[in-house]
Amino acid sequence: MSIWRLMTWKMTSTSGLTSEVQVTRLVSDILKAKDFSIGDLPDNLNIHTEMMHFDASDGTLDPNGIFQRDGWRESAAEILVPTREKNADGNGQLFTVPGFHHRPLVA
Repeated sequence: MSIWRLMTWKMTSTSGLTSEVQVTRLVSDILKAKDFSIGDLPDNLNIHTEMMHFDASDGTLDPNGIFQRDGWRESAAEILVPTREKNADGNGQLFTVPGFHHRPLVA
């Protein structure tokens, strides 16, 4: 019955974008994890509310914590956006995007 429920969930996903890889990862990385317990989930679980709590906790993360040690960096990114106007300094207007998160492409 569990496999049927899982496959029905995948096939009836409202976005239709749940891939076989994602479902496999859900099972192997989450549902079968030794520290996962279905009893920890409340009956009235609301993922939107949990995401708001998760987002709010970003500001309180330990700089040396596990979420900071995976190689992500934050910096301001500058992008050149083409415009119809002639610009002597280049071919567009320069915009700065603060808080851009990225990882180096090479180690």
